[in-house]
Amino acid sequence: MTLFRFFTGAFGAAVAFSAASNVGAQVPDGWYVVSSFHSVSGIYPGGCSEGGGLFFLPPRSVSSPATLPAWPLQVPGLGCDLTGACAICSVTQGASCVLRRPDGALIVGERAPAGTSVDLHVLTLSGTAVVTDTPYTVGTAGPGGPGEIVQAALLSSGDILVGVSGIAGGPLAGARLGIVSPATGTVTPVLVTPPNPFPPCSFVNAVTADPAGTTAYLGIVCDPAVGQSSIYEVTVATGAATPLQTFFGAISNLTLDDAGQLLASFVDSSLGPPPDNLVRVDPSSGAWTSVGPPAGALNAVALERVTGNYAAVSGNAVPPYPSGATYWVTPPPTVATTQLTFFYLGWWGAKSGIEVNPDPESYGSGTPGLNVVEWVLTPNPGGLPEIGNAAFGLTVQSEGAGGPAAGLCAFSLGKGSPPVFPCPGMSVWLDPTQFI
Repeated sequence: MTLFRFFTGAFGAAVAFSAASNVGAQVPDGWYVVSSFHSVSGIYPGGCSEGGGLFFLPPRSVSSPATLPAWPLQVPGLGCDLTGACAICSVTQGASCVLRRPDGALIVGERAPAGTSVDLHVLTLSGTAVVTDTPYTVGTAGPGGPGEIVQAALLSSGDILVGVSGIAGGPLAGARLGIVSPATGTVTPVLVTPPNPFPPCSFVNAVTADPAGTTAYLGIVCDPAVGQSSIYEVTVATGAATPLQTFFGAISNLTLDDAGQLLASFVDSSLGPPPDNLVRVDPSSGAWTSVGPPAGALNAVALERVTGNYAAVSGNAVPPYPSGATYWVTPPPTVATTQLTFFYLGWWGAKSGIEVNPDPESYGSGTPGLNVVEWVLTPNPGGLPEIGNAAFGLTVQSEGAGGPAAGLCAFSLGKGSPPVFPCPGMSVWLDPTQFI
């Protein structure tokens, strides 16, 4: 294996940042997107949150840390079923989870009032505004309400795995897992067996899947009175469920890190010295280790793959942490948090999900030859391509019989997709009209 490292200064980092961009139609490179819903709360005038929706925020400010915490950027053009503006003050409604597709589209699940349609939305954007919103109905919320898509995961087929709760009618009535196929428009339940391994278990509150899309991990709150939760490993094709681990805490979100370990966040917990609300779980054994108290009670966690850090959003206040704030968190052995946004505000709503647009990221496919050459980006040495980060660099890995070989490195402000500038023996995925 041969590694080639390219270092850049501040200007070079900006060039790499732009070269990896997909202009329009997505969350800005490196930024976070947070979903939230209109909720009922006693801390606002009249006991009502002012709304929800989707919000963008930058991952950090290297050149001017004093600008943090910051205000999020609200995404315009959302329907009232995602902002919560359809609901009256005493009813919760809005965006309950968010997931980014590789093509830049956003997948957003609904939290919907009793008796109404619960939809999964596929959104395309121009800049930060919504251009198209394609909903897929997964069912109808039960009479007790709300019905909710609690979290979603991408499968390798392009289908979307959804964890649901409170669905009384429609395609996923009574289900915990389902598959939404944007290609065909179909919604199919995954019949989890056994359907209720432990009688106290009540509702799904977290779901993720492995990269192959064959295995799902399901977080179920088993006893709300004591906050007990269990994680199950589920074979997607058959629905066969195996208990992986049980915790004394109300699980809120699941994701997989770069090492293939599960990250589980908890709204409240009795795992150890409180607040102990983020843990890593080994999917092969169920053994878990504490990440520590990153931000009090957590509603969601995601992975910033380029740095290996965690993106987190808090729920209810657990001193000294404010409620409803977003953070980036460094993983063990040194756990540290940086607060990115201010605490709960009425128009911010109740934060429920978080996702990251990786930066930089690779695209296209390599040209076959004696060697396989790939970018090494997870994690990326030197961190993010932020202006002011002189440590930023890029690494190329070469493996194969050819040994170290000469190569070509070029930068462009635009992608070529499909390749628009074929050269003898290779395909070039850069826009030749925007070469630097």
